[in-house]
Order: sequence, then C-alpha cells, then structure tokens
Amino acid sequence: MRPELCRWACLSARGWVDQDDVEVSASRCDGYKVAITLIFVVKQIGETKAINMSFAKVQSIDHIVLTVKDIEATKAFYTKYLGMKGEAFRSPKDLSVERHALSFGSQKINLHKSGAEFEPKAQHVQPGSGDLCFITGERVDDVLESFKGAGVEVLEGGVIVERQGARGKLRSLYIRDPDGNLVE
Repeated sequence: MRPELCRWACLSARGWVDQDDVEVSASRCDGYKVAITLIFVVKQIGETKAINMSFAKVQSIDHIVLTVKDIEATKAFYTKYLGMKGEAFRSPKDLSVERHALSFGSQKINLHKSGAEFEPKAQHVQPGSGDLCFITGERVDDVLESFKGAGVEVLEGGVIVERQGARGKLRSLYIRDPDGNLVE
C-alpha cells in the first residue's frame, strides 16, 4: 500500500474514537503491498483493550498437516490409540495422486511424507515438530490406564496434569507419536 494511503487509513481510523486515547499502528505500508493491519489500542480506566480489524474472522480449523516419516505407521498409531479414521483420497489437482489423512469429528489431519510433500507447504517442514492437543469424550483416567496397559510411554511422570486449553481447564496427559510429535 502506498505510504499516503497508510497515512489516510490511520487518520480515518482515529476518527472512530477520541484521538488522545488511541495508538494506531499500520503494518506492511511499504511499496504497493495491499496487506494492512490496523490495531487500535483504546485505553480505558488504566486498562488497555485491543481491537483488531481483520480481513476474515476464523471460525474453526478444517485441517492441519503433519509431515511424517512413515504414513502407514502414523495412521496405525492415531487409529489404534486415538480412535481416528485413516483415509486415502485423490488430489483434486491430479486424480492419479493418492493422499492420506486422519479424520476425527469434523476435522482432519492431512499427512505428507517427508521429502515428498505436496505444494504449497509450510516453509520449514520437519517430522516431529508438531504439538497437538485433542479433546476426548473418554475419562482421562481410563485413557491413561489404557495407554499404560498398552506400553505407551506417558510423559510428565506418567500422570495426568492440569492445563489451560481453549475451552477452559483441562486434565491432560502427554504422549509422542512415531515421529516424536507431542500429543496431549
């Protein structure tokens, strides 16, 4: 975005609230970049409240991608221990290409084989770099006993720990998948 348009956007935004109570920052104002983010920081009674003017409001996650060393070993782990469903599907770009995923609820994890990832992909893919937290309908105590009975190593001393998740307090346990991704 041109610098004069950035200045105009900042000045226009200041009209929304009292100019003395607002700090405005505009990013990506170099060249003709269209991406601009305005963040208004409104100071009220010693408290700072941020309002982010975004281009889209995310509602949920459709899928994530894990880069793995062995797709079949990953599918076996997640289906056996976490009840996910392994699936194969055809790439819409090329029907001769078979892809793999793990589905659960209304989400899925797409699997890319390390060294043979699909484009576009994350900039720095690497097996074992994921840190995932899943919600289950099972009692966590029962899950812990099942994992221990199956010989699955439970981290954090092999006990359930208290954590804070997106929905509030969680009783969690931690394990690792075949690539070393942390699974909560």
